[in-house]
Amino acid sequence: MRNALFFAVAIAVFWIWPQESGFRGVLGSIAWFAVGLAVVTPVVVYIAIVRGLPEDVSLTPLAEFDVPPELAEPIAAYEALGFERQRSLRVDLPGNTAVLVPLVHREDGLVATAYRVDANTPRIAYDVVSMLDAPEGALTTGMDHAAGVLPAEPGMLRQIQCDAAPAELVALHRQALAALRRGGLPALDVDPAAIPALIRQSFALNRRAFFRARVANTLVALWRTLTKRNPHMEPLMQQPAAKEQIAALHRRRARASREARRTEPASA
Repeated sequence: MRNALFFAVAIAVFWIWPQESGFRGVLGSIAWFAVGLAVVTPVVVYIAIVRGLPEDVSLTPLAEFDVPPELAEPIAAYEALGFERQRSLRVDLPGNTAVLVPLVHREDGLVATAYRVDANTPRIAYDVVSMLDAPEGALTTGMDHAAGVLPAEPGMLRQIQCDAAPAELVALHRQALAALRRGGLPALDVDPAAIPALIRQSFALNRRAFFRARVANTLVALWRTLTKRNPHMEPLMQQPAAKEQIAALHRRRARASREARRTEPASA
């Protein structure tokens, strides 16, 4: 539907607008097509982003036989690293559906996900996630460039190593966690039962980050998609914005600690 709308508008721009505006000939058509493309493309991208960040995310448990066979390889790779498979979920979004298989490493407190997104072009991706000891703080290390297209909420740290194997992602993730822990920002253990709530929280934070500056973020997402580059394609401690993001998490953590101390006498 989005593609049909885009091409309908593009045809109108090419054939109708030049005639109505006084621009004639091939050059006029090309000029107006370029103008229409520059206007229509961000609108289409904006609509796609909003549809992918609903206010309420529907999560449905799946039986094992409903999991696409394409996910078997990354799942087996995570299990070989000591991760335990959890109940698979179907994530229903307007316009597409994803099948997500969470895995938990109980000893290290890591959560991995392997998922297939059934959009216009289905794709397979996987990552590893840790919740940090700070409000709304998390670290995600993934292999899919698309995971870094949208600007992140401050405190949602990301690393992307395109097309890396699960073992490579886990090693990179552990390196970043060690650096964060040395800096006084440890990771938290994750209860497997809390995974659906964490997925909903992730969508909510991404939605909040996008709508904070929707026009600018749409243009950023379009640029990152076209260039296949984003600021998260380096190890965390090498990213230019990481220092300020980590400092913001420390401030948020200190503020939460002060508020907790103020409420202690009242609760006692």
